[in-house]
Amino acid sequence: MTVSHHPPITAYHLDNPDAGVSVEGHSGQKTSFNGRSIQVVQVGHAMLRVKLEGGGEETYLITLPTLHIDGLWYGSPYIELAHTSYIHSTTGFTATINYAGKGYFSGKPHSFTATITRDSNPSEVLLDVAGSWTGVSNVRGGSLLPTDSVFWDANAIPREELSVKPVEEQGELESRKVWHAVADGIRNGNYNQVSREKAKIENHQRKLRKERAEKGVEHQLQFFDYIDNDTEYAQLAKPLKHIPDESHSYRFKRDKEPPRDEPAGDQQASDK
Repeated sequence: MTVSHHPPITAYHLDNPDAGVSVEGHSGQKTSFNGRSIQVVQVGHAMLRVKLEGGGEETYLITLPTLHIDGLWYGSPYIELAHTSYIHSTTGFTATINYAGKGYFSGKPHSFTATITRDSNPSEVLLDVAGSWTGVSNVRGGSLLPTDSVFWDANAIPREELSVKPVEEQGELESRKVWHAVADGIRNGNYNQVSREKAKIENHQRKLRKERAEKGVEHQLQFFDYIDNDTEYAQLAKPLKHIPDESHSYRFKRDKEPPRDEPAGDQQASDK
C-alpha cells in the first residue's frame, strides 16, 4: 500500500494466523546512477512477529539491503543485492548478512555471507554461512549446525503464487485496479496509453490533495497508522551500531483485516 507519494513509500502487512507468523514494514527508495548500474538504497525496515505455543511472542527487526540493477551495458539487466543487512530479535541474537555480486574480474552473482551471534557475547560466532541467495548456501562453521551441511537450497522449495481477487471484484483503492490500465499499456507496448492513464491517476491525487488543503483536512491513511519515533524499533536497533537509532513505522490497523476466507489483495492509498 502506498502511504506516501513524495517521497514514495510503500507499507505492507502479511499475516499467517495458522502459523502464528506476521510481518509488516515499509520501504522507500533513493536511486542513483554511477555510469554502470543503478543503485537503489532502500529506506525502511520490517518487523517479523512469531507467536509461541506456550504464549508470548518473539519479534525480529529486519533491515533492508541496497539493490543494484546491473547488466545495463549488455542489455540484460538483473537485480543484485549489496552491502549489509541485519536481523535482530528480542531473544538476544543478531544475524549479520553481507551481500556481494560478480565484479569485472572476480566474484559470483547473488552471493552472501552471514553470521549469527549472541548479544551477550558478540565475538563468538554461533553460525557462519555462505553461498547464493538464489541457489544453495552451506554452513562454514559455528556450533548450531554441522559444518559443510546445506543451510538453504532456494531451488528445493516451490514458489508460492500470490492469490488475489479478479480486478473487477477489487476495491477502488487496490493497486491492481488503480494501475490496471497503466499495466495493460506496459504489457502491450502502448506507451501513449501508459502516459495518459498515469496522468489521470496523478491528476486525481493532486485534486484530492488540493481539496483537503482548502478544507484544512489532514489526510488519514486508511489501512495503516503512522508511528513517529517507534520505540519498538529503537529498542531492537540500539545494539546495532550501523543503522539509525530512531525511525518511524507504519502499523497495520487491525480493524481493516479482511475475512479469513477472502484473499486480501494489495491496497493503494492516496499519498500523504
